[in-house]
Amino acid sequence: MLAIHPNPRVRALRRLLFAALLPGISSSAVAAQAVADCLPAVSVPITVRIGDGAPVAALLEGGIETPLSLFAADSRRLLWSAGAHDSATQVFADMDAAFFGSLAAVDLDSDGLHDRIYAGDIAGRLWRFDLHHGAAAAHWTSGGIFADFGNPEGRGFLAAPDVSLSAPPGMPPWLNIAIGTAAPGNAAANNRFYALRDHAVHDSWTDEDYADWRAWREEDLLRVDATTQAAANAPTLVDVAGPGWYVELGSGHVVTPTLTVNNRAVLAISQALPREGPCEVFTRIASFDLAQQRIVVPPDGSDWRPPLPASVTLGAGFQVAAVEGEAIAHCTLADQRVAGCDVDMRPRRTWWRREDAE
Repeated sequence: MLAIHPNPRVRALRRLLFAALLPGISSSAVAAQAVADCLPAVSVPITVRIGDGAPVAALLEGGIETPLSLFAADSRRLLWSAGAHDSATQVFADMDAAFFGSLAAVDLDSDGLHDRIYAGDIAGRLWRFDLHHGAAAAHWTSGGIFADFGNPEGRGFLAAPDVSLSAPPGMPPWLNIAIGTAAPGNAAANNRFYALRDHAVHDSWTDEDYADWRAWREEDLLRVDATTQAAANAPTLVDVAGPGWYVELGSGHVVTPTLTVNNRAVLAISQALPREGPCEVFTRIASFDLAQQRIVVPPDGSDWRPPLPASVTLGAGFQVAAVEGEAIAHCTLADQRVAGCDVDMRPRRTWWRREDAE
């Protein structure tokens, strides 16, 4: 579990960020301040090479005045920013909303350097950035809005995108991007879980590519009904070439990153965000089959969003740990078992040899 940031200045800035979600609604300020105080500050570790120097460990962070910043992990020296006015800046069109903790960095070729960033802003837009190793800070990345789910309800992205690779035999690979929305200032908002596909896995887009890209919108995606009947009758043929799908979550908020194991994405849905008092929320758990683009319904046909028995700290993350003497690594959220994301550790045969083969 991440620690809550003790810096009062950082907390004050984050309160302003959340209050900006639904300006003009008097009740939103109280909820926004409570959520901002409870959620942990997020610094995403990332390894980069900017300019002629050697690769360095860095921290990617969101902000308000400067939406995205990259700092050296050891000295906090600014390496790059989107929006600051100095030699390390890059300015991106339409970047007019703040980012908080919805940040993910991916190393696509396993060379130790991160190649791509996905970032969700509080206006409900998912950004994609390609990183150009060795380039100067002013040209280090190209990027733009990958998906635009702007809405009048105040739904935005607070939890980090969960990125996983799908590479079925005989098919081009794609990246699954699992991400959910929250609306701290609007308890009546109908939030979403999005399962997007990025088919340009190894393509590093230029500024021109991003300028030509038409951001996906909700009407481009398949809407999956949140009903047991729809889940049981999910289509057997899935259009994997499509942009993805989504599920309406109702009034629950997503403030915890999704965890994907073996094409199953497990999501924690906070039933209500705190308006005052302790940073505790009651949470429901939902599972989604990314390969079949459907809700995973319990075998007994009960609620597909079963509640955890005890409250959890707002922003708590999933943990997977091996258990001595057991072949299953247990998945937990705030020490409560979540079987849907357990990992089977038993060895599996991955090749066969026929003794009579020529």
